[in-house]
Amino acid sequence: MSAGNTRKKVTRSAAKPSKELARLKALRDEDIDTSEIPECLDWTRAQIGKFYRPIKQQITLRIDADVIAWFKVRGEGYQTALNEALRQHARQHAAPIGETVRTGDLCPESGVWKPLDGKGDPVPIALGSPMPPHRGKPVTWRLIQRAA
Repeated sequence: MSAGNTRKKVTRSAAKPSKELARLKALRDEDIDTSEIPECLDWTRAQIGKFYRPIKQQITLRIDADVIAWFKVRGEGYQTALNEALRQHARQHAAPIGETVRTGDLCPESGVWKPLDGKGDPVPIALGSPMPPHRGKPVTWRLIQRAA
């Protein structure tokens, strides 16, 4: 680095998580001081999926030739059309509104979930995320709105 350059060179060891991060990760939820950043309890204006962009995954898939031909004759973008058809099928077979799951289970459907105890506000939870505790205790959650 030149004498005029004041930027610090980041070393490989500086990029590793520090002991402080490990200490913070080990804290229980109830031991974290959130007084300067209080928990958001009103999710009524939340927009589910606003910044969600599905990650594409390349796979090898055997599909009947006549099915591929049907999509291809409709013009360019047959892979996008096939993907949308699969997405539509998945949505038709998605978790129904009213489905319930317990804290610790994996979320079966992205959407807005509400604790069954009736004491909590609805919370947006993403597909595959662990269902969280509510007020530090395990609860049963009910799906009240699917993500758009």
